[in-house]
Amino acid sequence: MELSFYKSFIAEEIRDEGRAEGEMRRAAKDVLTVLAGRQRRSDRPGGPRHRRT
Repeated sequence: MELSFYKSFIAEEIRDEGRAEGEMRRAAKDVLTVLAGRQRRSDRPGGPRHRRT
């Protein structure tokens, strides 16, 4: 079995793109989690207890 592709430049590029996409998805998920938490706090009667600046 020929394994030279896995050490090639193009294979590295493909792996790097996959890693970058995974990191971007995790970051987007983190942002949505924070925004959802803020929404839940603002939905409570009386609104958020204190505001961070």
